[in-house]
Amino acid sequence: MSFTHSKNTQDPLPTSATSFSLKTPSGTDLYRKPGEDERADAPMIYKSYPINKFHSARVTIKPIVWSRLFDQGGFVIMLPHFSPFKWVKTGLEVNDGYLNLSTVSADRYADWSLIPLSEEGGKKSYTIEIERKKASLKVYLVDGNVRKLTRGVTWFFEGAEDGQEVQIGVTVARPTKEGKDKDELEIFFENFEVKLLDD
Repeated sequence: MSFTHSKNTQDPLPTSATSFSLKTPSGTDLYRKPGEDERADAPMIYKSYPINKFHSARVTIKPIVWSRLFDQGGFVIMLPHFSPFKWVKTGLEVNDGYLNLSTVSADRYADWSLIPLSEEGGKKSYTIEIERKKASLKVYLVDGNVRKLTRGVTWFFEGAEDGQEVQIGVTVARPTKEGKDKDELEIFFENFEVKLLDD
């Protein structure tokens, strides 16, 4: 299954999806920084869930040739009822020649963390899990039965109320432009799964 979207799209994702891909042209991003306009033109596909039902989600990012600075793809989770809306994106990203596990969390502004994974991209698949723990969102790198905690966003669900929704899906971005603007990045995902309480 392959999706190509120039705008954000809701509800093509079931609660679980075996394999699909998402494409983006260059010059796209999801970021919020002081003194700059918010960037929110990265393609994403997502589904809405009752916030009080969300427990965790998991996706595997398949190997590709990661080549360009800031090439990225992975989870996006959003709380649209907040102003500005809160979001976290976490996945793989190229920086300084390394493939990294990247997590960006945004409230008023965004922060950014990187954990180097490899000097060369495209060698293996990586599985990422996000999980709610009261007000916190935890990010794990998963290898078999081993989950390694890589980030805790302690404030993410603070102030959320029953009856509100959380939006969960995947996004890709290619902020760096090189050569032709139409150069596309395609990220392949598999085993996308959202676990809800009382499932």
